[in-house]
Amino acid sequence: MDTEHKKIVLDWFNVRQTRREEESREPYFDFIRRDVMTETQTRDSQSMLNCLRLASEAVHMALEKTPHVEGSSGAKLRTKAEILTALRTRHEECPEEELESAIYRAARLAFRISAISQNLTEETSPGWPNDKTVAEYAGIVFNAGPLPSSSSPSSSSASPVSEPDASEVAGIQSRLTHRLTTVNIEKYTNITIKETQYLRSHLKLIETFEHTTLYVFRDIIWLLDAVEMANFPIPREILQETIDTLNYLYPRDGATKRLLRQQGIKLHVFQRSIPDRPRFRDFKYYKPRMVDVAYEFLNPPRRWGTVWKDNRDPVQFWTFWLGLLIFLFTLAFGIMATVLAGLQLHVALHPPKEG
Repeated sequence: MDTEHKKIVLDWFNVRQTRREEESREPYFDFIRRDVMTETQTRDSQSMLNCLRLASEAVHMALEKTPHVEGSSGAKLRTKAEILTALRTRHEECPEEELESAIYRAARLAFRISAISQNLTEETSPGWPNDKTVAEYAGIVFNAGPLPSSSSPSSSSASPVSEPDASEVAGIQSRLTHRLTTVNIEKYTNITIKETQYLRSHLKLIETFEHTTLYVFRDIIWLLDAVEMANFPIPREILQETIDTLNYLYPRDGATKRLLRQQGIKLHVFQRSIPDRPRFRDFKYYKPRMVDVAYEFLNPPRRWGTVWKDNRDPVQFWTFWLGLLIFLFTLAFGIMATVLAGLQLHVALHPPKEG
């Protein structure tokens, strides 16, 4: 993306960036570039700019409060239908589908809410109702309560989610002999960690017969920009708790820093250190998903590549190695006995000739 494209995006959050911030925002800019290229089906800079400008108008209309009207109490945000009407007034030549697409692109790019699944394994958010503002839409998506766990039925509706009880949460926390970090997840389990660009998919665990994937939203600078905005539509508590989960999974220790450096991820550049490591019970929105990840973390590894180094349970670890050594010694002695018996049989059948 060139400078003009980036300026449009930065205006959504009313920020100016330093060179270091620009480098850290590159993955976000790249995500926007790919989305716009998919829409325009071209790499032409002007076509992409026009597409981004239309989405940007939708962003500002969604965040801008309309003047007081009779029968209402003060200014209010526009509904989706009102945003569409305002866009239609400005762009009479644009097809209706293009204008509605710009509204959904605004939700995807600025607010990281996708009503169209970009990946079959990721969760799709419910559609944006015509009579709802962007803040009300975000409330529907996140439901202002616990986000559904991986064991919950996948649904496009944001129905209430049952929270794990306190005893279950305390029990799973006490069983964690190793810290639940991305380094340990990759070291001891078969879980593949993938980045998601949409907030609702954060900490979503997808299990198939062969693979288990954990989706992580780790655009820390976007989260910090959003938290600083006075009227950002996604509840501030959810944004802050997302940051807290990143602090939990990516602590500022040497092993995590090496992993991030190897993967080219600049998460710690703007990540704020926390004095105390939170417990699962401290999470309100992500508690079911954190418990889900912990359960999967505690499951015995299913591949030999991780079995041999899984020392989270010392008794189980040394029992495995002792059993393996006994098996190998038994196998070696069995082979030696077989070879010796074969040699004895050969000598018996072919005795040495007397001179």
